[in-house]
Amino acid sequence: MRVVLLKDVPALGVKGATKEVSDGYARNFLLPKNLAALATPGLELELKKQQAQKSLRAEADLQQTQELAEKLQTVEVVIKGKTNEVGTLYAKILPGQIASLLKKQGCVIKKEQVFIMEPIKEVGDYRVLIKLPHNLESEVTVIVTE
Repeated sequence: MRVVLLKDVPALGVKGATKEVSDGYARNFLLPKNLAALATPGLELELKKQQAQKSLRAEADLQQTQELAEKLQTVEVVIKGKTNEVGTLYAKILPGQIASLLKKQGCVIKKEQVFIMEPIKEVGDYRVLIKLPHNLESEVTVIVTE
């Protein structure tokens, strides 16, 4: 029996795949649990349309991410911090601070995407890595002032 998987099924396939399975497996397990549906020409055509739309969305998302990565290369983030008499900051700069300042500049970044190589505890210029979806990375200049 030919079925189209509606969800990922371990050891069988991923969502959207068309598989040939035994009648009993389909009737007793896959169909009752809504893991699969009978493969009809109409359903297969609908799945092809959905996959085409999904690939178009993925391409558009990749394009937006590439544009964001290019924009981030030119962005400078200025953070004012309080320092002691030696010039050391009372509190180190955190990824959340950088992400919120980037958001104010029109670059929507989550704090989990900001990677600070070494703790920022002094006044100066630093390069901070931003990891974006699609395995893209960009660096932002962070300027810490008093």
